[in-house]
Amino acid sequence: MPRNADNEPHWQAIAQRYALEPGPINLENGYFGRMSHDVQAQYLEHVAFINRSNSLYVRQRFEQGENVEIRRQLAGLIDVDPEAVAFTRNATEALQSLIRNYNRLQPGDQVLISDLEYDTVKGAMRWLAGVRGVEVIELVPHPPGQFRQPGADLSRCVRPIPAPEAHGTDPCDPPHRPGDARRGHRQGRA
Repeated sequence: MPRNADNEPHWQAIAQRYALEPGPINLENGYFGRMSHDVQAQYLEHVAFINRSNSLYVRQRFEQGENVEIRRQLAGLIDVDPEAVAFTRNATEALQSLIRNYNRLQPGDQVLISDLEYDTVKGAMRWLAGVRGVEVIELVPHPPGQFRQPGADLSRCVRPIPAPEAHGTDPCDPPHRPGDARRGHRQGRA
C-alpha cells in the first residue's frame, strides 16, 4: 500500500489546492479534469496572453517553436516519436480523430461497440459504416431498462467492477453497498 494512502494530512493538503462546491466530489474526468488553484491561475494567464497576442503569436512563435518543444518533451515522457503525438481540444475530439483516421479498415471489415460507449464514439463508429463501408456490430449485453424498477431483484445483476452508475445505461439499481450483490452471487446465495 502506498505510504500516503492513510495519511489524512497529506490528502487534506492536496484537497486545499482545489476550489470545491458543496456536495459530492466527482472524481471522473469525463468532461474535464478539475484544475488546482495554481493550474487555473496559469491557465487564465495563458488565455489572457493569447487574447492580447492573438494570431501573430500563434502563427509565428507557438506553432513552429513552442508547440514543437512541448510535443518533443511529451514524446520523451511517454517514449514515442514526436510525430506520434497529437494535441486535441478534448477527449471527444481525440477519440473521433482516432476512429475516423484509422486507415487500415476496408469495406466489409467489422468494428465492435458496446451500448455503454459514449454517444460520440458510437457516432464516429457509425460514420465508418457510411463512409468506409465497414459493418458496425453493437453489443447490448442486457435488455435496455432491465432492473430499473425500484426494489428490483439485484441477484441477477453482476458487474465485473462494482459501480453505482455506468455511462449511458445502468441496468441495475445500485445496492447500498455495491459489493453486496457480487458477494452474494459468488457465494451462491443470490
